[in-house]
Amino acid sequence: MTDFVDIYGLVSPYGGFQNLAFNTNPTINTPNQGLGIAGGLKLNNNLYAVASIADANADPSDANFNVFSDGNLFKSLELGYTSSFDRIYFDNVHLTLWHADAAEDGSRAEDYGAAFSAAWFVGNTWMPFLRAGASKGTAALYDRSVSTGIGYYGRNTDLAGLGLNWAEARGVDGDQITLEAFYRLSIAPGLQITPSAQFISNPLLNPDQDSIALFSLRTRIVF
Repeated sequence: MTDFVDIYGLVSPYGGFQNLAFNTNPTINTPNQGLGIAGGLKLNNNLYAVASIADANADPSDANFNVFSDGNLFKSLELGYTSSFDRIYFDNVHLTLWHADAAEDGSRAEDYGAAFSAAWFVGNTWMPFLRAGASKGTAALYDRSVSTGIGYYGRNTDLAGLGLNWAEARGVDGDQITLEAFYRLSIAPGLQITPSAQFISNPLLNPDQDSIALFSLRTRIVF
């Protein structure tokens, strides 16, 4: 579901940001891989709509082919604008509405929410973005989230990114601030390394710490 629900040009965890605040929208309770269906429609030269319905309790190791008769569904509807459909991944502004049924076993309450995303590839070099979401329920990681930042495409396929996120979580006091910076360096065709740094102030799910710093080095080999 995260391959087509509320995506934008810097969404890939293989080549972009690593924190969920920037490569997903953590206010959307998207299910795991499972049975579902989705479709898109061009409304005119710039407007589009995408809808989906899927198993809200999906388990990749145990496919449930009775999902559409049993209920427990995840549904989404996205309405968006793009400069042209060959640039829909790069120049994109959209609103996503979603709903997930409550689990029959009581493990998850009904969830629903809305998300907004705006990203634009300026001069095929800069990609500023603004993303926000709000949800009601118990399963989404955050109740409210606002992310902003920018990506810069340099020589070859180099990419630098800087992102800032504010978030609130259900039942947890305080606000969390997340900052991530990375640089994806193309060493050779098919080989990239990405050093990155993250700083999280007032981590909502780790109240014993005032802040957390994370440093990583990602290597990607394509052959």
